[in-house]
Amino acid sequence: MLAFVYWHDDKHSTHEAAFNNVTVAGCVIGMVFFGVLADIFGRRKMYGFQLIIVIVGTMGVVMSSTGYIPIDQTNSQAPGSIDFSSFGSMNIESWLLFWRFLSGIGIGAEYPLSAVIAAEFSPTTKRARILAIVFAMQAAGIAAVAIVSLIVTKAVQRRHPYNPEQPETSARAVDQIWRWVFGLSLLPALVTAIMRFTIPESPRYTLDVLNDPLKASKETDRLKGFTPGSEVFSQSDTAVNSRCLESNEEEIVTNGGNSDGPVEDGDAKGLTMRQYFWIEGNWRYLFATSAIWLLMDFSTYFLGVNETQQLSKFWYGPTVLVKSPSTWDSNTVDPKVSIFSVLIENSVHLLVIESITSNTGSILLVLFISRLNRKLLAWATFLATGILLIVTGASLLATIGSQSWGVSIALYSLCKFADAFGPSPLTFLLPAEIFPTTYRASCHGISAASGKVGALLASVLLEYITFGRGSKKITESASPTAWLGYVLIVFAIPMFIGAGIGWLYIPELQHPSGESKTLEQLAEGRQSERSESMRDLDMT
Repeated sequence: MLAFVYWHDDKHSTHEAAFNNVTVAGCVIGMVFFGVLADIFGRRKMYGFQLIIVIVGTMGVVMSSTGYIPIDQTNSQAPGSIDFSSFGSMNIESWLLFWRFLSGIGIGAEYPLSAVIAAEFSPTTKRARILAIVFAMQAAGIAAVAIVSLIVTKAVQRRHPYNPEQPETSARAVDQIWRWVFGLSLLPALVTAIMRFTIPESPRYTLDVLNDPLKASKETDRLKGFTPGSEVFSQSDTAVNSRCLESNEEEIVTNGGNSDGPVEDGDAKGLTMRQYFWIEGNWRYLFATSAIWLLMDFSTYFLGVNETQQLSKFWYGPTVLVKSPSTWDSNTVDPKVSIFSVLIENSVHLLVIESITSNTGSILLVLFISRLNRKLLAWATFLATGILLIVTGASLLATIGSQSWGVSIALYSLCKFADAFGPSPLTFLLPAEIFPTTYRASCHGISAASGKVGALLASVLLEYITFGRGSKKITESASPTAWLGYVLIVFAIPMFIGAGIGWLYIPELQHPSGESKTLEQLAEGRQSERSESMRDLDMT
């Protein structure tokens, strides 16, 4: 939409790539910064503050403007429209970049905070499922955006007929559409903000970091009566309750209830950062969670860059272009297609090709994750996604010049399904479970930031490197289907590397019986694995 309004004749989507990259860069900062802050100041304070940043950033995007435009820059034949090819007193691109960067910081902070809070608030038996539900909201959100965009476009289209001879006269209407879509996203954010400022602090953080068992016990009791999802919280984690009771009894005996120093039970046994990560060797876990997230985002996140152009290559198939479209025009078949038709088609393509399969994969994962071995599932789905990327790329290359691109659409949808059922949610889930409370948010933030660094690397690589004879860069709106086929094949390789790293370095999150380990057991790290190995040897 922005390209149609402000860069109507632009053949290279460098502006869109800049907006995407600056948002991802903000995410990297937000992930690391807020992850560390959540371990220092608590989850609850950062959770509310993070959402305020998202709200302010989104409002800034909605209100970004070109400023004052002199009368001589307006279109005399259509007084209600403005020639946006000439900027006014302000540069809207600069404002959009600034506000998108700020929004990115808030969006990035969401990753470690939502994951850690979900993990620490959940009983052991339901932890994996609750984390999967949290991540599934991404797929649901993408579907909601497509539906809202479809509704808003239809509503605006009725009031503003499109003139193919003067498409620029529709710029004002399209400018309203994207601002409405962004602005409506503030409604659920405002409702969520109220809830976030009323939730209690994580009992595990209060116990393990603040070392206040009395307060932790009260917060646990408060969670039992917490109305949303009370059936979940009523099954309070016995590990937390027993540790609160033991700590209370010990404090009463030793110093009347005032304790100092780290908790010696349940959170890496009071080890310092150097002891836990370096001496104990648990840096391997952080390396693994960061590496597999980086490799996964490197392989799959690029599909979200210029999403409409990528989906159009599947939808319209490997046909010969009848026109050299501008970046806003993803329809390569109809030379006189209206901007409203393009926006409606984009929403339909997103729903049919991506949202349905992604949501299906997310729902199935929520239903079955408690029954599956998460380490094995990560390994298998990384491999499966890599294989599907290769098969899909080969299908695109094999169907050039034919009418058999329906197979490629189905295969691309399977790629999205496989990613939603395994790699994407599991890279989000694993660092929320593996690390001790003291470092959990920081480690999750570092892991998530590594993923977004992988996404940035992929974006830069595709900007300057071509794949295949005659192919063009990612910013070429008229790049042939062959380009995408080569990219899918080449970018499958990191998925196989990620499968190997995950299998070698990710610890077992479940007992041999399939039951999830408690966060306290996982917090012991490699020391726990060595103890289990010794017990197995003794039994044999």
